[in-house]
Amino acid sequence: MLAFAKNAVISQMSLILVGVITMARVTVEDCLKVIDNRFAMVLLAAARTRQLMKGSRPLVDGYKNNEQVTALREIAARKVRFDKEVKKVLESSLADLAKDYETKHSPRV
Repeated sequence: MLAFAKNAVISQMSLILVGVITMARVTVEDCLKVIDNRFAMVLLAAARTRQLMKGSRPLVDGYKNNEQVTALREIAARKVRFDKEVKKVLESSLADLAKDYETKHSPRV
């Protein structure tokens, strides 16, 4: 009976630790609460990551995190956002991609 009680305590401690680790992690779902479009979230996170890599100051605590995680944490904390409507950002990004594709793949005369 004592062994069972020890295992139960260990199992409960493991669950508590797993819960703490999960809560400390930033997830895509946390960011999607702020920006409801995954593609837009990726664009924003990539742009913010580039800024952080060039030396911008992080807007959230997390000095041990790499730039990508810091960018996601900033999005989830609502510290970073688009300066335009998400729909317009996506349309302009898709238009830029289409122009780049046409430029690279157009037949040369």
